[in-house]
Amino acid sequence: MNIEDLNIRYLNEIINLQTSIYTYLDNKAQLETLSREEFEVVLSEGYAVGIIKEGELVAFRAFLTPDDKDPHHLALDVDLAPENSIYSEVSLVHPNHRGQGMQTIMGEYLLKKVEESGRYKYILATVAPDNLPSLIDKFRLGFVIAQTKFKYQHKLRHILLKEVKHASNLESDEITYVPYNDTEWILNNGSNFIGIGLRKHDIMYIRKQ
Repeated sequence: MNIEDLNIRYLNEIINLQTSIYTYLDNKAQLETLSREEFEVVLSEGYAVGIIKEGELVAFRAFLTPDDKDPHHLALDVDLAPENSIYSEVSLVHPNHRGQGMQTIMGEYLLKKVEESGRYKYILATVAPDNLPSLIDKFRLGFVIAQTKFKYQHKLRHILLKEVKHASNLESDEITYVPYNDTEWILNNGSNFIGIGLRKHDIMYIRKQ
């Protein structure tokens, strides 16, 4: 198993990987698919990495700098300035290779590149509330749930945030455990709390200071 930086030559393999994953999913809304043109932008302008196993691309992940002028910029959803932010844009792992920590391995590799660049202060991402593998990955990498709201044509998404080089060290004696699928509580209270991890199927929230 090798981890490699990817370029435009891998475009067709990445698209085929996304198709395999999308076909496998029972809940298609978990995956916000990218078009061929969007993948071309990611591969030419972002940080892209893949895992090659026995000559086959089995996992792919990329970070991408969004347009600071985008009125839907994720930084605006969490009351931050868009400048110096980058997105954890897409993460794909073939269904036959899940459970091996590939998403997090690629995430750690890309985080190191982002930190070494010195260009960014924040990393932002969105995750569907019922996509537990992706939530676990983000918490392992030091992200926190900063907001939960409807995005992408009224799809419910957690907006996750990581401060580069200064990962949040959050401690509290008053942790609130909320079932990951209790969307009513999350929508009604999420703006006052920060999600910091998972305990089985409960998200751990602490109140914002």
